[in-house]
Amino acid sequence: FDSFEQDMNLIQPKKGEKRRVRSLEKSRAILHDAIGAIRATFGLPLSRIFLFGFSQGGIVCVDTALHPPLGGLSGRIGGVIAVSSSLLEEFEEEEEGEERGGGGEANDANGGHEAKKQLKRIRRCTPFLITHGTLDQRVPLGRARSNVARLKRLLGPPPNEGIPSSPSPSSSSS
Repeated sequence: FDSFEQDMNLIQPKKGEKRRVRSLEKSRAILHDAIGAIRATFGLPLSRIFLFGFSQGGIVCVDTALHPPLGGLSGRIGGVIAVSSSLLEEFEEEEEGEERGGGGEANDANGGHEAKKQLKRIRRCTPFLITHGTLDQRVPLGRARSNVARLKRLLGPPPNEGIPSSPSPSSSSS
């Protein structure tokens, strides 16, 4: 997605600036189409498809998982791995509206309350692995930590369906 001006400086997030958002939304739609094609071609369930991205690719992967198409792809993807990535600041206002119980794409007249509940469930059940280096000069570690905090607020508490653990060696019978 587009992140740079023609002079190769970053597009700065500011009120009214929508180029990065529009471009990310196009990338999200392309990835949704690709996931649908993979499922149709190979018969894979959505839960067996994982998204991996580095830097801008990580932004696209996280965004795609946070905005699943509520019509065509039901359920959740297997998980998301984002390396040295970020979240777009332009979405913070939308996220705050969702946290307050209003706004958001799943709360429009067509989606309503049930779609919003489905979106929250899908988000909460999708595993995320976010990694970031301490020497990244483009996205400092502090920004990465605030992005993880944003994700935690968006996702809410993890579901109670934990991954079953194997018995410890001391608890097995001889």
